[in-house]
Amino acid sequence: EWPYYQNKHTHCNIGGITPAPLSNDDTKRLWKLTDAITSKMIDHGFNNQFLHCEFFMIDGDFKLVEVNGRIDPSLPPVYNIVYENGDSWQALLHLGSGKKVTAPKHNGMLGMCGYIQTFAADIAENLLDFDEVAKHPIMMRTLCSPKEMVEQTSDIYATALAETCLTGYTVDDLIKRHHELCKRVLKKPDLTPWE
Repeated sequence: EWPYYQNKHTHCNIGGITPAPLSNDDTKRLWKLTDAITSKMIDHGFNNQFLHCEFFMIDGDFKLVEVNGRIDPSLPPVYNIVYENGDSWQALLHLGSGKKVTAPKHNGMLGMCGYIQTFAADIAENLLDFDEVAKHPIMMRTLCSPKEMVEQTSDIYATALAETCLTGYTVDDLIKRHHELCKRVLKKPDLTPWE
């Protein structure tokens, strides 16, 4: 997955694109790092499960930012579409029952899990159109409840109110569609950082 940022002056990650557009050399380096993490996890008894690692690439170097022994809940719908044998839940069932897991194969499409964000502080239902999000259960899910108070703890970090889950063939198309959905469901779009 590859993070895309909207604004260099804020820390507003609009989401990730899969598969990541990395060179073969970078992909090999990333797998080498992931294999080292996997070996350490197995040494500590975490075997036969998912391993979710997130890296940032900064000035050509990979920086590890997250390791989890779980499936990222945002990714299965995208994986099902952009990878043959990409059903994460089926793979988890196979792992749990001792069956061999078939490695996923990319089919040429791209997937994006994006964040619908704000710099506003208010009750969530004043910031997000929950009814509109509910009309698109495959493409969007909320990350807060309508009566929840959304607080801003920083002037450079946005707060995610919901997620989008999109598939397509170009990065530009995915980002355009993500922005269209954001503008449709945000009640205060002027308080969201756009490019």
